[in-house]
Amino acid sequence: MAKFVKGQSGNPGGRPKLPPNAMSRAEALAFIASCVPEALERMRQHMQSADDKVSMRACELILERHLGKVAEAQPVANDEGKVDTVDFIPAVVTHTAAE
Repeated sequence: MAKFVKGQSGNPGGRPKLPPNAMSRAEALAFIASCVPEALERMRQHMQSADDKVSMRACELILERHLGKVAEAQPVANDEGKVDTVDFIPAVVTHTAAE
């Protein structure tokens, strides 16, 4: 492994300069935020698609963004060395049942 030399920069060229027409982080975030309504409208349209796969995927995306992704069950070894799966009930099911 190379050792650092005292008084010599490890990055003599420095950080590369961005092109003059590059967006700032704030401008990029504002642009993305401006696209959200159109993206949501497209997902809503796909939700009503006659193709079940397209419709289900649009529903999944909308719910994942609202509720978060559901954690998958993980295999767990019990005391006898056998592998069991942990039952997982999504929060949305327990929330709906409580109403």
